Amino acid sequence: MELFPNVTNEVADQSDWISLCSAKHKNSPTYLNSVFSKAAKEAKEAGLLSIAELYGLLSQVFSMYYKQNSPNDPFGPMMVMHDGRTAIVTDFTELNLGIFKPLAFGPDEYVKTSFKTKIAYKLAFSRSSEF
Repeated sequence: MELFPNVTNEVADQSDWISLCSAKHKNSPTYLNSVFSKAAKEAKEAGLLSIAELYGLLSQVFSMYYKQNSPNDPFGPMMVMHDGRTAIVTDFTELNLGIFKPLAFGPDEYVKTSFKTKIAYKLAFSRSSEF
């Protein structure tokens, strides 16, 4: 089941997601999880459901944690509950990767590095040569 079926490049183009990523951030990419989680809630309350879904997707990307001792599966979910979990790398589609490309090559070195690290495994997994 695709977690983010309504997220397209057109939706991304209608949002300010890149500026949210470039906004003043704290010491961890996990902080961007909170930025996008809050933005998703605000977009949903404003009736911008597709944009809320985009921000939800980005919140999930930045929520993954790095498992240093697991080279074959380096990113895990931030939370696992009895009825589900937060996203893992294989939840993201090729369409999602196309949306992520501006971030991986964006001007903000901190965001670019953390984002590219998180997405690199998915790219290797899918054998894509986009990056």
